[in-house]
Amino acid sequence: MNSSAKRIALLAAWWLLCWTLPATAAGDDAARRAQVLAMFEQYKAEAFADTQDIHPEAVLGLLQRGVPVVLVDSRDAKEQAVSMLPGAVTEAQFLAQPELHHDAIVVAYCTIGYRSGVFARKMASQGVSVLNLYGGMLNWTHAAGPLVDAQGRPVSRLHVYDSTWDLASAGVEGIY
Repeated sequence: MNSSAKRIALLAAWWLLCWTLPATAAGDDAARRAQVLAMFEQYKAEAFADTQDIHPEAVLGLLQRGVPVVLVDSRDAKEQAVSMLPGAVTEAQFLAQPELHHDAIVVAYCTIGYRSGVFARKMASQGVSVLNLYGGMLNWTHAAGPLVDAQGRPVSRLHVYDSTWDLASAGVEGIY
């Protein structure tokens, strides 16, 4: 192969890498998001069908407009140590002083929305309106929602238990 042919082959390989990998990643992202939403819908039907949900895009829009929103993390401390949604409080913090948030839209979340859905159902039975984040943090990542560490610094990792749950968007590392 002469140098001109090698150069053309290298350019062709570079072009394939630049243009086909992002498309593949986008397709994989769509498939992962679809799996998250299918799992969420199944859990909702089984455990908390009567709860009200809110999509991540809607929460992001509310936050951008300055609407008071309190995000309640229904996960355990080891998960929260990996990442949380910006400005979130833990379930225990919320329950200790729910009156602090009477003027805010309360949105509970967990990894996929199961535990937060159960929490929202429990709070509704006590007369407290809590929305469940549709598809949880996994869906949040697909909506390009930010994640932060305990000090509020941006991170790109999410606790997901095991490879079965490693369904966050491309660029977000699943920790298990």
